[in-house]
Amino acid sequence: MSFDAGLFNPAAFGTGYPALVAAIGQVRFPTIEVHISNSARRGPVSETARVSHGMVTGFGLRGITWHCAGSKTCWPQRNDPRRYRTSRG
Repeated sequence: MSFDAGLFNPAAFGTGYPALVAAIGQVRFPTIEVHISNSARRGPVSETARVSHGMVTGFGLRGITWHCAGSKTCWPQRNDPRRYRTSRG
């Protein structure tokens, strides 16, 4: 199975779950962490954010819509030879 991008909200699992951090760090497609509210205002950024390719926070439900629209235009499509390549392996 192939994916163009992964969109996730780790909720309470963003800190203290090294297996989740490792799993997100190993995927070969861009991952974006999404939060409806601005989670950085409440304290340290999650551990999963460190291995994600980006974060969308604080834009409410619109942030999810914006990411989905942006991921279709910002990253090359599956059969495009310039398709995103990860530097992690």
